[in-house]
This record gives sequence, structure tokens and C-alpha cells, in this order.
Amino acid sequence: MSLAVHTPDSVAGVLAALDDGAVVIAGGTHVMPRLNTEASDVSALVSLRRAGLSGVEMLDETTVEIGAATTLTELANAPELAFLRSALDAIASPTIRNLATVGGNLFVPQPYGDLAVCLLALDATAELADGRSVEVAQAEGLVTAVRFAIPKEWRFLKAMRRRLNSASIVTVAAVLDAPRIALGGVARTPVRARHAEAALADGVEAAAQAALHDIDPFDDAYASAWYRRRVVPVHVRRALLGEEA
Repeated sequence: MSLAVHTPDSVAGVLAALDDGAVVIAGGTHVMPRLNTEASDVSALVSLRRAGLSGVEMLDETTVEIGAATTLTELANAPELAFLRSALDAIASPTIRNLATVGGNLFVPQPYGDLAVCLLALDATAELADGRSVEVAQAEGLVTAVRFAIPKEWRFLKAMRRRLNSASIVTVAAVLDAPRIALGGVARTPVRARHAEAALADGVEAAAQAALHDIDPFDDAYASAWYRRRVVPVHVRRALLGEEA
């Protein structure tokens, strides 16, 4: 199959190139494997690499904006985002992180997309090319950036088969000063654990057990739905207490 590849130098150029059969590509870590292994009617790729959508900027003392085409490696190297480094280090391999982007991570299906879980816990907004600002869970169309406030008390834990470079069995991201808790690996999309958040006032154990009402686990090559359900309270408890998986 022959594909045209467009590399516009602006958001307007990206939008103009997105005709029928064209899809956006940034790092390509999700799009290219699908194109190589699945039947597709994609006729063109529209790259974001030259569209001016990378970088990390502090908008004020607490609010950060991250360009959608910023790579995970660039994100990990940003000193103002040091709290995210443990989460980023748990995603895939250095080679993949050199390519994978912030915006692309929003559209990766679970049990991948750990950064999307973090952004959900951070109550991040996705800035769209049409000028709208929406919750990251509602992002669709061309995402140009994400914004969120730097948290005061942050927790992250990822349970996986290998120490590094493995998909999630359970991912927990939490902002304790909110509180907000998000879970990955336990439903087809990242979920806000609102039952767990509400129960946190009664203690960590109550929140850990309440998280069972927030999930819809599935079977895959990494774990069964039964196993995920069984270990969710354990990992939510550990995350909230600041323990390792």
C-alpha cells in the first residue's frame, strides 16, 4: 500500500491536509504498528513534527501547557515536571519514549497510555485546534496541547509483569490535595475512581475497597479480569500510602 506523507509547518496546514483517508501521525508508535498489521483505508499521513506543537511552558506559577507533539523524553527532561518522571520511566522503552508524544498517548487503548491516566488524575484539559478546551477524557479531533496545574501531593504506581517496558496490569495516579484518583489497565479507557475519591475521607483502606466500584476489567495477555479485580485494592492502597508496587 502506498501512502502520501504530508509535513505541514502550521496547525492550519495540518487541518487543510486532513481530507478523507488521512490520519494524523506524531511519533507513530501507535499508528504505524496498526497500519502494518491491520487492513486499513488510510491514504495519507499528516505529520505534526513541523507544526510547532512541541514544548513545555509555564503559563503562571502553577499552570503548565505542554504541546501535543512533545515527546515523552522531552517531558521527562523538563525540570518543572520532575514529579512525572517515575511515571514516564515506566512507559515502554527509551527508544519508544523518544518518539511517543503527549497528544498521541491520549488515544492509545488500555492497558497502554499511562500518561493519559496521569493527565486524568491531574484534571488536565486538552486544547483543540478549533479553539475548544475539553477534559482529556473527551478529547477528539486535533489536540494541540494539554494544560494542568502542578500538584502539591502526587502519587503514581504501576503494576506490570516486568519491572520496565511492559503494559499495565493496574496503574494508579492520584493528586492527594484534590483529591483525584485515576486508574489504568482496569477498563478499556482510563477511569476516574470517583467512588475511591469519595471514600478517601474514611481512610485509605476504604478508598482502596471502593475502587472496585470504579473498574470494568478485561482479559488480555498480561492479566485476567479476575486478577485485575483482585489486586486493584492492593495497588490503590500502596499508591495512596506512597509504597512501591
